[in-house]
Amino acid sequence: MLFALFALNACKDDELVVATAANFAPFEYIEGQEFKGIDMDIAKTIAQKLGKN
Repeated sequence: MLFALFALNACKDDELVVATAANFAPFEYIEGQEFKGIDMDIAKTIAQKLGKN
């Protein structure tokens, strides 16, 4: 929980930053130049709910 609070505070006001080890498909992986997977989908949903990129 403390890490999550620190991570949110470390972001720009309009940005949600996600750290990952992208070698655990289907949870997170790299396809071309983009991070993909279940965890990235969850992060995008959280960012949308918070009004962040």
